[in-house]
Amino acid sequence: MKPPHFKDYRCHCEAHIPAEQAGAGTPSWLPRSDGDQKWSRGIGSSSCEGPQAPLRVRGVALPAALDRLKKRSEFLAVAGTNRRWTTPGLVLQVRPYPNVIPTDTHVVAGSSVPEVRSAIRVGFTATKKIGNAVRRNRARRRLRAAVSEVLTGLECAPADLVIVARQGTTIRPYDELKTDLQAALRRLGITQ
Repeated sequence: MKPPHFKDYRCHCEAHIPAEQAGAGTPSWLPRSDGDQKWSRGIGSSSCEGPQAPLRVRGVALPAALDRLKKRSEFLAVAGTNRRWTTPGLVLQVRPYPNVIPTDTHVVAGSSVPEVRSAIRVGFTATKKIGNAVRRNRARRRLRAAVSEVLTGLECAPADLVIVARQGTTIRPYDELKTDLQAALRRLGITQ
């Protein structure tokens, strides 16, 4: 006779598994005809009628006159000129084009007057010294917003600009960040 605390280790589980599988045409889940009444519609859920309004504003777009530096070689060319100005909120690197007149024109649709575009291209960078990806992205967003506000409507010399984020970019007050950018642009001769 076995003691009561010993179990019979023979498994009888196989007897309860069905040998036939469900056919290919049998749906594994049947939707309810009246929709899902189980979950209530709360904050953040879309309403049934019409398109949903966006919940957040997309990134700040640069003015139409400013192009972006995108290739690594373009960033290295700007850094290779060794023209930079450091402020508490950012580092501005410049590669001027002294003999280029901003004559890149195109005709606006519906108008016979050509629109003169500035020959400024801007690139943004934030290294891992700034912090994790969230902090780096926040620093780049703040710099993009500052550049779009400062350079809109200004007469600028044609140049490539690289704006490098610093540790203070994310915590510096926004007005001081714009002042830093304006001072660096004046100091390097991009604006008057």
